[in-house]
Amino acid sequence: MKQFCQALLLLLLVAATGCREGKYDLRFQPADDSRYRLQTDVSGKVTIKMLGQELKQPMNTRISSLLRFDTLPDGNTQVAFAYEDYNLSQGKDKTMFSLDSLSQKDSAALRVMDMMTGIEFTATISPKGQVLTKVSTDSLWKVVEAGLQPLEEQLRKQLATALRPLINDDMMSGMLEQCFYVLPGKKVNDGAKWKNQIRMKAIFTMVINNDFELKSVKNGIAEIALTSTITNADQQVAMPGLALASPPSLGQPKDNTAFDIMGMKLDADFKGKQQGLIYVNLGTGLMQTARLQQQLSGIFKINSIEIPMDMDMKIDYKLDGL
Repeated sequence: MKQFCQALLLLLLVAATGCREGKYDLRFQPADDSRYRLQTDVSGKVTIKMLGQELKQPMNTRISSLLRFDTLPDGNTQVAFAYEDYNLSQGKDKTMFSLDSLSQKDSAALRVMDMMTGIEFTATISPKGQVLTKVSTDSLWKVVEAGLQPLEEQLRKQLATALRPLINDDMMSGMLEQCFYVLPGKKVNDGAKWKNQIRMKAIFTMVINNDFELKSVKNGIAEIALTSTITNADQQVAMPGLALASPPSLGQPKDNTAFDIMGMKLDADFKGKQQGLIYVNLGTGLMQTARLQQQLSGIFKINSIEIPMDMDMKIDYKLDGL
């Protein structure tokens, strides 16, 4: 009887351990030398209130990039990332500003994008999808700057303004993590919940605290719900593209220092939220599609002047195998 009880206890312990481990392996594990195309669409509007008036500015961005994955001996994954196409438009009917790398009418943009597509970034990604290491993009930016030199000065500055946010270490890391840092990195059951935090540098450094929940698994695809809160890490505005487009008399920010306009500091104070659904392939741990809604509200401060701003953006991701 004693031996029977011991055997029964052992079986119960094994069963309990199996239950804790979970049945769905939500781990970042793409196959060696697997290749994909990632399309990112960001659309929405920015509303600025100044001098008693309200200005609503539509914005649309589409970025197409190529990814190649390889498994490393330590269980992490190396990703090689390269831009394929970039489209940016601001204003109604693209009347304010438009950049389309595929447009034959815009030979300057096409020339720059042709230069960029031949160069890869590389990064190391953990089983949770988190970016562990980044490679400096300084050399790539020097190539782009060299390509812009023959252009007329105003066009050169305009293109630099549009492209600089695409070509920096923090932007690349943040964009990859927005797509892939969505996993617990282990086996879980239906209804499992987990958290993480992403720091993403845009106009300012955003701190995104994410809450995930596994809603369901159907046909090998996991549906994951995302709810996020967003704050800025500090009040300093880092706008290198704006600095490149500005006269030499204006201060030019370095790293994450505040932007200086003729001795006046430009700061920001923002908060917001983000929510949506992410669909992940269980076999690879790769996001297949995602749709997020992001709202940010806050103010830009120039000394004692405060400029309220609201941003309402829709973000869509789509990953296709090649």
